[in-house]
This record gives sequence, structure tokens and C-alpha cells, in this order.
Amino acid sequence: MEKHRPLKALRTGRLRAAIWKRNEGEPFPGYSVSFSRVAKDREGKFRDSHYYFQKDMLNLITLVTQVHTFILEQSAKPVGPDAEQ
Repeated sequence: MEKHRPLKALRTGRLRAAIWKRNEGEPFPGYSVSFSRVAKDREGKFRDSHYYFQKDMLNLITLVTQVHTFILEQSAKPVGPDAEQ
């Protein structure tokens, strides 16, 4: 069984973004994004959290900007059989 992986994973500090390509085979691909923060639980194990602190806000803005730029670059690439490799 093949594990699905994101098209691109980005990280800024303790924050991560995973960019997923959807609508495979469509002429205009779409993307979805998940954000998470790496945090230690009570047992000291690292886990993903979807809660952010005030101190995370600037890194979150930076990460959103990087995701936006990546998606714009991907959307600008030619699609289809005549696209250059």
C-alpha cells in the first residue's frame, strides 16, 4: 500500500505546512494545505498541534507566504502533453 505524501513540505521554526495536489489529471490542478506546530506532549514525545501562540504568528505569516509563492509558481507551469519537461 502506497503512502500518500504531500507535493511539498515547508518548515519555519516549529511550524510546518504540507501542500497537497488535488484534482489529479485535470487541466488546472488545485492545492490544499495543512498547517501544524511541533509540540512535546506530557510524555516528552513530539506531536503535531493545530493551536498557535502569539509568538508563532510571524512564523505562520512567513509560512503562509512561502506556501502562496510555491502554489503560484506551480500554477504558472505549463500543463498537458505539449508542456516542456
